[in-house]
Amino acid sequence: MKMKIQVKLFPTLKGHAPPGAAEGERFPLEMEAVCTGETVRVRDVILRLRIPVEEVGMAIVNGNIEKDLDLPLQEGDVVFLSPLVSGG
Repeated sequence: MKMKIQVKLFPTLKGHAPPGAAEGERFPLEMEAVCTGETVRVRDVILRLRIPVEEVGMAIVNGNIEKDLDLPLQEGDVVFLSPLVSGG
């Protein structure tokens, strides 16, 4: 199943954006489930962009903070990925 979503990356992850994507702006991403009958998940987006999963601290899908990286996505969803943040 193919679907189009929008992705926005935190600036420190910008190196994982596709060529031509404007820094700090959303970019379209066409995703396809690996197996028939399966859905595309947040984790699939992370892997497609070649971001190490352990570097993603938070995913926001359609404005909602999601802790579950196996959350299924739907056509037109907007996914924002942010790295782990630490303070001192």
